[in-house]
Amino acid sequence: MGELSNVGWKESFVASGDLSGAQFRFVQANGNDVYLGNSGYAEGVLQNKPQDNEHAAVVVMGGTKIIVASSLGPNIFVGCGSGGFAVIASNPALGLCYGRLIQGATSGGTGVMYFSQVGCG
Repeated sequence: MGELSNVGWKESFVASGDLSGAQFRFVQANGNDVYLGNSGYAEGVLQNKPQDNEHAAVVVMGGTKIIVASSLGPNIFVGCGSGGFAVIASNPALGLCYGRLIQGATSGGTGVMYFSQVGCG
């Protein structure tokens, strides 16, 4: 896999629970706290491995690595699936879509996406 040379715009949050095993997965926010994404809404993609109440670095716009739930190729629009994994966005024009894979990956692998909260399609 090629290296991601320019990670997107990051914001700081506080981990709500142990997120040390959730690096490069979608997270949701509640105020300043973030927790593992669980289908639907996503604030961004977690960049580090924080434990409960530690600093959580989250890419909220731009390039980032992302863990995929199933094998996906490049140029696929993705949304937040169960466990914060990237899944195919069911309706990019109307649904919850957070970007497009630039580089795909096999199931459970790390792809590269451009995260955008303005939707897709």
